[in-house]
Amino acid sequence: MQDKTEKVIVYLTLAAALACAISFGTFPNNTILYSFNDVFITLFWGYSIYWALDLRRLLSAQLYRNQALGEGLVAVGWIAFGVSTSISTYASGGNGGGVVETISSVTLVIALATTFYFVDSSVLAARKSDPLYRNTFHWRRLRFVIWPVIATSLFALLVIGVVSPSFFGPQGGPAWYNIPVFVAVFGTLVSAVVLLPVSGRRSRDQTIRKNLEWFGLFSASFTIFIVLGVSAVGSLAVVFFSLAFIVGGYCMYRSTKSLAPLNKLPERIGVEAGSPR
Repeated sequence: MQDKTEKVIVYLTLAAALACAISFGTFPNNTILYSFNDVFITLFWGYSIYWALDLRRLLSAQLYRNQALGEGLVAVGWIAFGVSTSISTYASGGNGGGVVETISSVTLVIALATTFYFVDSSVLAARKSDPLYRNTFHWRRLRFVIWPVIATSLFALLVIGVVSPSFFGPQGGPAWYNIPVFVAVFGTLVSAVVLLPVSGRRSRDQTIRKNLEWFGLFSASFTIFIVLGVSAVGSLAVVFFSLAFIVGGYCMYRSTKSLAPLNKLPERIGVEAGSPR
């Protein structure tokens, strides 16, 4: 009963968030609509954070506990970036710059760093449950090349956010600022899209498989909607960016929830076990 109630709440929140996001195309400057959309998105990511912390406390297997904690940190990073970006849009009044934009850059760096760390640790962990112990895409060596590239891009992104916070506001910044952003964002998300589903399929652990596949879907949907948002103009861009957090948030929720133990004994078996023979 509790599981059914949770599903109703989750899907109602999802429907409300999608309705708000799609309505941006018709009511592009409706502040109330933006506020409701932010609330629904925050609630959605809050479900993932709640389950991550709860499962971290309840699960006994260290591997699952680590996965839950990692996903919780990733969810905190991305929703913090989403909230700070929304606040900067309201607070800047179209001018950009300021402390809030600096906070946006810091939260983006945190979100990307925790995401890439989760991808790295998950690929290594999934390999242990692969009967053939396959080195997916030669990741054990490739990671020593990609980690410095991602770390350098994240550091440059952090410096840009401190020196020129307006880049994260409505005014934007010089074109070359996009280089570290592109490398950090798409390097992290594309790595998750490519590595995690393959690592999951090779694992014999069904829980880890579902966990990584849903996280790969999160990364894929996030990447697709971000590309569409960057390519679009006006209110349509806002729609795509909102959909990135809504669809991505749902995939993150399913990924975290997949770690929950669902194998319960049927009530009938319990009754039969307790009945006299």
